[in-house]
Amino acid sequence: MEVLLPQGGQEGEWRVYMNMLYWGEGVRPVTTWRHHRFTFHSDLFPDKLADFRGAVLKGLAHAYKLHKGHDLDEVFDEVHEGKSVLLENTGFLHFHIVTHFTHRGVSTVRIMKEYGSTGEDTKANNEEGVVALSTDHMQGLFIIAMNISNFMDPKQLLWLLTFMSREGMKLFGTKLTENPLVNISQHQNMSTQMLVYDGGSREISSYTPPLLPSTSQYRNLRNVGLSLRIGLSSPISLDTDSLSELLKTVVQRELNGCDLVFLHDDTDLYSVEVQELLLTLPNSRQVVVVRNETDLAKVVWVSPGCGGYLILMEDMEPLLYYANTYHDMWGYRGRYVMVSQRVEQVEALVATRNGKKTEHILGVVKGGQEGEWRVYMNMLYWGEGVRPVTTWRHHRFTSQSQLFPDKLSDFRGAVLKVATFEFPPSIMYYEADNGTLLYHYGKEITIVQKLAQTLNFSVRFAEPADGDTWGYLINDSWTGMMGELVRNEADMGLGNVFMMGYRYEVITFSAPFSHESVCFMARVEPPVPRWQAPSFPFHPWTWLAFLVGIIVSGPILFVVAFFSGQFGAESTSLTKISFSWYYAFGLHFNEPQFVEPRMNSTRIFVLFLWLYTMILTITYSTNLTAFLLVQKPAASMETTRELYESGREMALICQGLTLSIAKSRDPYIKGLMNVYKTYKHHKLDEVFDRVLKGKSVFLENEEFLNFHIATQFTHRGVSRVRLMKECLTQYNIIIALQRNSALKRKIDIIISWVHESGLVGHENRKALEFAATTKKYGSADKEKSTNQEEGVVALSIDHMQGLFILVVLGCSSQSEVRSVLFTLWLDTEEAGLDPLPSPTPTPPTPSSQHHVMNDPFLTNKTLDIGLQRSDKFISGYITNVTRRTRRTGLLSTAVKSTEAASLSKLLASVVQQDMNDCRLVLIYDASELYSDVVQDLMLLLPNPKQVVEMRRAEDLLGVVWVSKECGGYLLLLDHTQPLLTFTNTHHDSWDYHGRYVMVSQRVEQVEALVATRNGKKTEHILGVVKGGQEGEWRVYMNMLYWGEGVRPVTTWRHHRFTSQSQLFPDKLDDLQGTVLKVSTFEFPPSIIYYRDDNGTLLYRYGEDISVVKNMARVLNFTAHFRKPVDGYKWGSQKANNGTGNGMMGELMRDEADIGIANLFLNPGRYEVLTLSAPYAREKICFLARVEPPLPRWQALAFPFHPYTWLAILVGFILSGPVLFLLAAASSRWGDEAASLGTLDFSWYYSFGLHFCESQVVEPRMNSTRIFVLFLWLYTMILTIAYSTNLTAFLVVHKPSKQIETVKELSESNLELSVYLPGLTSAISSSLDPHVQALSRIHKVYTFETPESWLLSRVLAGKSVLSENISYLKYHIATHFTYRGISTARVMKECLHYRYVILALQRNSPLKKKGDKVIAWLTESDITNHEKEEASALAASVQKHDEEDEAPVQDEGVVALTLDHTQGVFIITLVGWFAGYSVFIIEYFLRPGLKK
Repeated sequence: MEVLLPQGGQEGEWRVYMNMLYWGEGVRPVTTWRHHRFTFHSDLFPDKLADFRGAVLKGLAHAYKLHKGHDLDEVFDEVHEGKSVLLENTGFLHFHIVTHFTHRGVSTVRIMKEYGSTGEDTKANNEEGVVALSTDHMQGLFIIAMNISNFMDPKQLLWLLTFMSREGMKLFGTKLTENPLVNISQHQNMSTQMLVYDGGSREISSYTPPLLPSTSQYRNLRNVGLSLRIGLSSPISLDTDSLSELLKTVVQRELNGCDLVFLHDDTDLYSVEVQELLLTLPNSRQVVVVRNETDLAKVVWVSPGCGGYLILMEDMEPLLYYANTYHDMWGYRGRYVMVSQRVEQVEALVATRNGKKTEHILGVVKGGQEGEWRVYMNMLYWGEGVRPVTTWRHHRFTSQSQLFPDKLSDFRGAVLKVATFEFPPSIMYYEADNGTLLYHYGKEITIVQKLAQTLNFSVRFAEPADGDTWGYLINDSWTGMMGELVRNEADMGLGNVFMMGYRYEVITFSAPFSHESVCFMARVEPPVPRWQAPSFPFHPWTWLAFLVGIIVSGPILFVVAFFSGQFGAESTSLTKISFSWYYAFGLHFNEPQFVEPRMNSTRIFVLFLWLYTMILTITYSTNLTAFLLVQKPAASMETTRELYESGREMALICQGLTLSIAKSRDPYIKGLMNVYKTYKHHKLDEVFDRVLKGKSVFLENEEFLNFHIATQFTHRGVSRVRLMKECLTQYNIIIALQRNSALKRKIDIIISWVHESGLVGHENRKALEFAATTKKYGSADKEKSTNQEEGVVALSIDHMQGLFILVVLGCSSQSEVRSVLFTLWLDTEEAGLDPLPSPTPTPPTPSSQHHVMNDPFLTNKTLDIGLQRSDKFISGYITNVTRRTRRTGLLSTAVKSTEAASLSKLLASVVQQDMNDCRLVLIYDASELYSDVVQDLMLLLPNPKQVVEMRRAEDLLGVVWVSKECGGYLLLLDHTQPLLTFTNTHHDSWDYHGRYVMVSQRVEQVEALVATRNGKKTEHILGVVKGGQEGEWRVYMNMLYWGEGVRPVTTWRHHRFTSQSQLFPDKLDDLQGTVLKVSTFEFPPSIIYYRDDNGTLLYRYGEDISVVKNMARVLNFTAHFRKPVDGYKWGSQKANNGTGNGMMGELMRDEADIGIANLFLNPGRYEVLTLSAPYAREKICFLARVEPPLPRWQALAFPFHPYTWLAILVGFILSGPVLFLLAAASSRWGDEAASLGTLDFSWYYSFGLHFCESQVVEPRMNSTRIFVLFLWLYTMILTIAYSTNLTAFLVVHKPSKQIETVKELSESNLELSVYLPGLTSAISSSLDPHVQALSRIHKVYTFETPESWLLSRVLAGKSVLSENISYLKYHIATHFTYRGISTARVMKECLHYRYVILALQRNSPLKKKGDKVIAWLTESDITNHEKEEASALAASVQKHDEEDEAPVQDEGVVALTLDHTQGVFIITLVGWFAGYSVFIIEYFLRPGLKK
């Protein structure tokens, strides 16, 4: 490889060139160094031998030899002997390798690794064998031999070879021209030699190409045994080969997991590429021949996964027309690869209506050179049109650029237009004093700014050009914001846009970031005039009763006094009806009377009359003061029914709201369609003026209305307009986007983040605070009252005007009363009526004389006659009214509907008080018991509701039980059996956190619902049961964990509750000391039992126990720990015919409330249990024994590596002879020591030096001395290094080789013991081949297997145990550690993590509160603290047991014991034995030596 660096044209510029080797001639430019960096990152030293890029290997082209079919044995012999290779399809080669060349699994021939097939056949025969050289290697050689009798022309032949590429030989596609074999030979006199054999029976040297075969012949080609050979004189090199390879590379690299769609037309321009791609690409695909735009409607544009679209069309007009017309039938997120001859065609597709919104469009355009294709990419928001990405040349891309980059993560500063308008408080304008707009602000502006900041784009806010706001559909054309989005003139739309159904058809909605109620703004009606205040303290019915009391009390007093006077001396004044009535009238107005009754019967009546009038006057006077000071508000419209009945105009600025009104099922809301009127947004002042005058109500979103109420209609805390209590509906607020906008996916992700972080509410509050300081939006209520009345208020004339009006009325009515009485007296005289018979008159008493009137027109006779006539008139009036009422039947109707009216008001009160924000479900049966109530509730309840008629239990499956908000359920059932059946059988179709109100005739029916399987776990069930009195209903509440059954809460009587009790209290914040059963067993260290010496359990502790105890402390319940009754531990949910056993079974059968014992978060448990949030994380590791250390007698060999010992041995052997030769040679010309002249002494001399023994003999010659000097240095360093390292190995045991990784474990013969059945699936499904290999050695044990037996197998080295790391470390510390030394250990490599949870009953109400407590425990790190304390306590117990046996530990320097130095003594013994052995040998050999 060579890289040349010639200097470039600019200063500091260097161009980089690379040699081509087999890729071409000379060199080619790679990149340029400019401004201290490469302009693009290309591979400077690519592997040029991994891909020859179609280079022609001339040697192979002339080295072939053609054999006949019946000479196969000769060919195989040559291959076997290594003289040649055989070129054939892989199926043919694999068959003969298996049948002829394989014996006992060993093959003597193989297929070469590099060949042109698809690669599917490389898996057989150990991926080796006879090579199938591709046409890429031997383009100059094509050999065909076939078993079929009919032949075809070269174009058919090329298609056939492409079709056969999967069966064997791979032929790179070559682009066909008019003459398929370009520049090779003419079609008429082609020099191609063909061999056609059929069992070796016939040969043909030339042929005439036949006509094209039929389609059925092509389909049958796969079933024909083919073996093709053809020889050509020169290689084929056309653009088809390059394009096919380019498309296959793109598909393999970028569209590998995508569903592919091929779009091509009838032209022959890309027919070969289509055929080859269909045969070679493995993806699922759809092939569509495009003749016109209707053919594109057959394409499956929507794919559940990635969608890839390969477009090979010469005529692009149908596609361009389709992309401009059919906007909903297009894969906007798909990856398009369009092959074209001109870049203008790619730009035309990108410029279409659909192309502008498509994220990925890749254009492959024919380049200037042969086999060259230029690749272009659409810019989307990065710019206009397309830009070049890379070039395909010489079978590869010239640069490694991303073909389908993520264009939506970074918009690179693109400017997006946002259509909006002023709509406070969501969108507000900050203006200068001259009215110039400076900037926008508000919560929606903030959201878009966060989007721009995150995605790196700029925002240009602009109001709709036509001056409209949201816009309307006028003459099939949209105006305003909607029009700009529909016409793609704006990218986004803001303005408190509601998610309405009719907008779905023309624009795309983002995810909602807020929701708003649509309410009515009405004026605050002026208060009732103060002159009416004296009548306010009492209700009209109370005034009527008061009037009846005044009228009736006088005659009754007269009757009592009259009859008392028959038996005793009663006051004569009281025996006259006129005076008795006057007497009673004075008592009602708290006036003292001087006539006293004398008889006891009259006194008792007057006594009670005093008490009655005293209470009456006190209550009136007390309440009157409040009404004099505070004006009573006038009756206001609060409901849609009242609005409908008023006939008042309903003003709108958003016409889309009329669709919701028109579709409503509420007749009163639907009736508002007759009174609505739409106003333009700029006419808001006119709307507000009509609202203030009481001519209209204004319908808009609640936040908008509240803002204007606070800023425009509130002065000194008093508002002139208000919101009606009943709103219309709720809408989600979204960002409006263009139809099928590419922005939606990224915007939704950021909106979810903004929403979850609470940023919307925070920014809204900031915007409102800032708006309050501005001149434009500042509240009108800034002025502080300078004359506020404080303390006790003095009653003004305005307060007391009613009393003065009463005085005037009294004065003006006096003359009228006189004239009436005088007329009555005259009528009596003329009619000759006698007064009522009276007893003998008694002389007046002094007390009675005070009441004699001096008025000549008002004598006693006149009063008696007048009162008699008035009594007759009143009596007759009451009689007539009673008769008329009975005759019309009004009394019977009122009595009949009392129960239904009372119940309707009760349920409406419950909904308003406790379910105001809930989604309501009304369930009733076919009986007529509650039919009137159902009809009332349909009209009274404003909440969104679902109405379900229940005839059988299956009808309840249609109820929407899952709700994001609060769910309320009203059950009005006469027959409750279907409901009870449903709640005992359908456990997942039920809202356990909903609020249920069940109306019943008997309390037993409510208790039956509470006792069902679902009822026991439902947090709120309210029973409304008929009481003993008319219109009385008793309310009962389920107890949940507070007790059994139900208990009475309150009573509904006289249209109100008798006590203000909570109907739906939070029963989970305080469980009131209830006992919850916790199924558990000993599983240290999570659950440890502390026992006394007798084995009696004293208490439990551990991480799991502390979690439950902390939860019990917070939620106030008592935990009752117990073992599973059946003796199993965790158990299985599949045991006992699906009812489970152990802890799992008790939770499934609701026999326990909580289960703990280091439970892992297992997906299989989700099906039968409810799992809490995880509170710990554990690794699954392996427990193995600590291998015994090597024996200490081997310690003498440990300081040096075996290779070092080998080098020392060689030096030891050679140093003696070298010293001998050097000393012998030195003695020839000098005086050298004679001892060194012998071989045995020289060797002995060097031996002594190696062991640091001083020698008496010294060398005399300088040459010998120099050698000995270096020998001294060598042996000194050697002995120092050895002695230094030896001490450490004598003191410390050298460990044996341990198994530390999963790979080493899988290669060992140890058994993998497993307690966790779920670990089997985790091992088998692992992507790590070494983890998968553990399935061969693993064995699952039940927890009934004795733990001691499994641990003994680990210590014996027969198995390793897989469990969580806390469990393993606990057992190592408590069972395998003695005096600080552990006999077991945890392997370094573990498997994976598992989360630890609490198990609860299915749909347990404890989960919601329990998860909050667990979150608090984990965030405060209490779980880890408790875990450490439990481990420390367990360790202290174990340590206490060992302290009595522990000897005094050695400290400081360790004295070497006999165990440490045993190797030295062994060497001594070996030396003694060796010495005596040599002595014996020398003893017996010496006589022979003497001879």
